[in-house]
Amino acid sequence: MSNSVFGNRKAQITVFMIIGIVLVIGALVYFGIFFQREAIAPEEERGVEVPLEVKPVKDFVESCVLKIGVEALKLVGQHGGYIYPLERQDDGRVFTIDPLDPSSSDGVSFTERAESSIVYWWYMKSPNSCNRCLITTENIPKIDSIERQVDKYIAANLGRCLDGFVSFERSGFDVSELGQPVATTKVTAQDVVVSTDLPLRISLSGKTTDMDRFITHIPINLTRVYALAREIALTEANDNFLEYLTKSWIVMNGGLHTNMLPPTYAIEDSYAPKIWIKEVVEMQLKDLFTSYVLSLQVNQTKGARKMEFASDRVIGGAYSSFFLNLLNSSYDDYSVRFYYLGWPMYLHITPDDNGVLRAARVTDFPMMLPGLAAFIAIKPQREYEFFYDVSYPVVVELRNKQDLFGEGFTWLLALEVNLRDTRSVQEWFEGNGTYGEWDYSWVDFNIPQDEIRQTEHGANLSLATQNYTKSLFCSPKQMISGNVSVVVKDALNSSVLEDVSVKYSCGRYDSCFIGRTAFDLDNNATWLLAKFPVCVGGGIIELERSGHKSEMIIDLTTIAGKDERFEFEMVPIFVKNVTIKKLPLERVILYREPLEDHGNNYTRFLQLTGEVSDPVPGEESMILNVRKVDEPSANSFPAQNLVIDNATSASTLKLVPGIYEVQTTYIDVVKRTILPEKRCRDTDEDCIFIPETPGTTLDQLIGGGLVLNNVTGYWEVGYDDLSRGDKIVINVLQLPPPLVIEDLGDMSLVENLSWQFRSGLQPQFTR
Repeated sequence: MSNSVFGNRKAQITVFMIIGIVLVIGALVYFGIFFQREAIAPEEERGVEVPLEVKPVKDFVESCVLKIGVEALKLVGQHGGYIYPLERQDDGRVFTIDPLDPSSSDGVSFTERAESSIVYWWYMKSPNSCNRCLITTENIPKIDSIERQVDKYIAANLGRCLDGFVSFERSGFDVSELGQPVATTKVTAQDVVVSTDLPLRISLSGKTTDMDRFITHIPINLTRVYALAREIALTEANDNFLEYLTKSWIVMNGGLHTNMLPPTYAIEDSYAPKIWIKEVVEMQLKDLFTSYVLSLQVNQTKGARKMEFASDRVIGGAYSSFFLNLLNSSYDDYSVRFYYLGWPMYLHITPDDNGVLRAARVTDFPMMLPGLAAFIAIKPQREYEFFYDVSYPVVVELRNKQDLFGEGFTWLLALEVNLRDTRSVQEWFEGNGTYGEWDYSWVDFNIPQDEIRQTEHGANLSLATQNYTKSLFCSPKQMISGNVSVVVKDALNSSVLEDVSVKYSCGRYDSCFIGRTAFDLDNNATWLLAKFPVCVGGGIIELERSGHKSEMIIDLTTIAGKDERFEFEMVPIFVKNVTIKKLPLERVILYREPLEDHGNNYTRFLQLTGEVSDPVPGEESMILNVRKVDEPSANSFPAQNLVIDNATSASTLKLVPGIYEVQTTYIDVVKRTILPEKRCRDTDEDCIFIPETPGTTLDQLIGGGLVLNNVTGYWEVGYDDLSRGDKIVINVLQLPPPLVIEDLGDMSLVENLSWQFRSGLQPQFTR
């Protein structure tokens, strides 16, 4: 015994010390966990012990709470902190979501259905055309709001999982629900705890047990992902990093080539003007933003690293801006991705000539024959200066793989990028103004500090405006009319239309999205039946539907408590393939040489050759602008600009019956050189070459076109024309190549020539 451990006093003391240390550590761990859980949910953890025989019921209820709670939190993450963004929120707000117009909405949708919307955490709440504008972070949800949403969702959906406890009947259980479930959700530092009160009476083998408290831990660290999302959103609100990046992308990709973006500033001496089409620029911007936004990375997040271009410092410098130093603490367990998925954007570029973007200023130096001054050929100076108003949505995805037992959890939020006159909204609002012409009455720069206030929902905003009325007019509290029914029919065949988007406004108040027409099974009718805000005499309904022309109906009245029925028509849109044919002109020269015999006159006229030809792929393209002119501007069919090359994919034109103005510009992209020509005033000693040696090379020039307007005669289109075929043939005039400097003046004759040869220039509908 003396050789045993317990026979040695020193050894005994050592063992007891070890046991004591273990007990102390165990107690500390136990009480640490206990007190931590007490801090999380003080009463939830008490009174949950149940007899062993009814424990399966308890486990089943808690598993259902877990399942429904996970559903709720996934919906919260999918919609930017809101389970049902289309429903009235607990603070009274109702979000306006138009999937086809995210820059005029309170969120952006992944699909054409508003149910997939993600609420903006930072956006311009005012209309895009505002001069006095309101931007806000008011939609960032608070944690207690999220908890209340989860409570409601669990209470409303738990029965779907419990299914009346029918699965327990086969095992001899009799489970009675003595009340409705009430859930209390708490977001803790580690997970989400749901305490559910559901009074049950359980009978088994003649023994009855009452049970009413169920505790469920959902393994999602919502506190951490919420903190990360909020930090990104507030950094964008304070620093406008997305706006600065967007501005740099526009500048980087702008230049004096029509396959680049219109430059913010450029100047050149050239006979050939550069032209951009707004619709084409918008497509270029969408492609640009889609790829660039996807390349953004955030410091101290999972997988984030700078892209290195050691061989090219310029490229490396440009791409280094894609690595964003936004975070002050590490989130290396979360990946952060930014997305722009080609959503519709708001784009306004000035100067804009009906969708065609041209030089802002042209300084011409005309030649005045006769006279020596005329022999000095100076190219026109063209100054290009374009200002971009851009609004587009960006979705931020935050994800880790540890939550939900390794399944992972995703949080989405939406941010709206806003440039005005190629400046960030903060620059614009702070009075730094515009790069272009500026009216200082647009913004009040001396706003008292107490007017940089909070919104009605308690969120910070940037203010350079009077109070904006959108949230008041569109508030659910204002929907106090009677039942208003809106029926919309097809103007061609009188069929009733479904899926028509209906918006309503009152005078200068912002439009409210009311809903969409649909088949109502209860009333056996296709319509929209809803409550409207009240408006006497100044109501405006806007109707939008894919495949039909948008309509605006004014001077409507909605009265509190009064039922109304409105019936409208929408005109169907016909889509036609467009083919271009060229009608070549020839130049007939009456007087040319010798110049001195005719006082240096150059007299010629243009006539048709009688031939018809197709554009040459790669050498020619057509810019087609079509604008409907027989309606008020507020209700007009949108102008269309197409770049057409018959060798590429088919170009289509959307038409409704009406009167149209047509302008087609024929662009010749073949390099052409006007050779130097010796011109003399009186003697051979008094001569000069025009243009100077080695001549003038034109990379592109306006080689003709077509103008149908009030001078030459509009293009009138009826239902009979639109039903005649699926193709439109448009003839354009082709100018002969310039031989001398004076021939460049033929570019200005397209309108006169269109009037002269009008009978052969009528667009034709064919099959």
